[in-house]
Amino acid sequence: ARQYSVAKIGDDVLLSIKKHEKGLCSSYLSALNVNDTISATVEYNQEFHFPKSSKAVIMIANGTGFAPFLGMIDNNLAQKEIHLFLGLRTKASLELYSSVIDEAFNKNKLKDCHVAFSQENTEKVYVQDIILQQADFIANHLKNKGVIMICGSIVMQNQVLEQLHDITNMKLQLPLSDFEANQQIKTDCY
Repeated sequence: ARQYSVAKIGDDVLLSIKKHEKGLCSSYLSALNVNDTISATVEYNQEFHFPKSSKAVIMIANGTGFAPFLGMIDNNLAQKEIHLFLGLRTKASLELYSSVIDEAFNKNKLKDCHVAFSQENTEKVYVQDIILQQADFIANHLKNKGVIMICGSIVMQNQVLEQLHDITNMKLQLPLSDFEANQQIKTDCY
């Protein structure tokens, strides 16, 4: 069995999968044609869902970790403030999602979007770099009971949590663990 994060957008289920050269499932899925049928099950993650009580949410993702956020943004009918921080390799990667992101902006389901491209220039920029650039905003967000959701690779998660730890210590004089204990930090990384 292979597990993937999914998004529900309208009546569609969206998966964002990176094809690996020796990946059995990613190779199989990439060879499918439009209207092919596959069998799958959905395993609901009880811990990682859009917070109902928070007025503002920061979503941090890299690569295929963006998929569940697409669904959460699409389902933001209450038009809560969603701030997206996204790490991708290239601008071409962003093009895959541009129509969904544009529609979210047009329907006031997404407040802003910050994107880092790690393979676009000679200087690599990662999502944790743009987190650090927005340190004051993030500190204020946490101080005001906002929630931060992180989805993507474990490596990215660890680097983002390290930046958040530094931000909460420097800007709020509080350890990140206080915000984790208060359910303001949610992660679904692999």
